[in-house]
Amino acid sequence: MAALISAAGTKNLDEQEKATINRLLDRHLKKIAVKAKKLDSVVIHVKTYRKKGKRKKYSIHIRTMLGKSVFESENACDWDLTKAVIKAVNEVTSQIRKKFRE
Repeated sequence: MAALISAAGTKNLDEQEKATINRLLDRHLKKIAVKAKKLDSVVIHVKTYRKKGKRKKYSIHIRTMLGKSVFESENACDWDLTKAVIKAVNEVTSQIRKKFRE
């Protein structure tokens, strides 16, 4: 996959959380790239809430660029990082499917 992937807001994450994000993005972006055929760039922004407590709440925003089209996830928040990333990826995937009507 030749897409440029960049991440913002990962300085508050530990190595295990970063590895989880990378693993999930690799798995799901391959599916998007196959369907879209021209995936230019992907930007993921991770924001954490309640950093001082035992649990963190994650807000994930993903912006993908396919040629001249931009697709963004907006409402992906969860207490579980895996669920938040999957929600964001599914939202972007849904937008791409609607645009290209498989």
